[in-house]
Amino acid sequence: MKDGSNWSLGQRQLFCLGRALLKRSQILVLDEATASFDNSTDYYPTVMDCSKALAMSDGKIVEHDEQSKLMNNDTSLFGQLVKV
Repeated sequence: MKDGSNWSLGQRQLFCLGRALLKRSQILVLDEATASFDNSTDYYPTVMDCSKALAMSDGKIVEHDEQSKLMNNDTSLFGQLVKV
């Protein structure tokens, strides 16, 4: 099939993510980036491979920094999400 309907949601989302990375986009915005990934696809893409992370809550930026710094901050929204 040419429309990708035989791919899982995770495979389709990974394809879109790959396309954005190959275009070398300066900014990549992902809303619940891995929400529909199946377990095998979830193994490959990770926000930890990015240079920085930005966390939003209620449409507002609450933090922006390197992942390691956010994870070491007990009050960090990103850190709390990673620990779950």
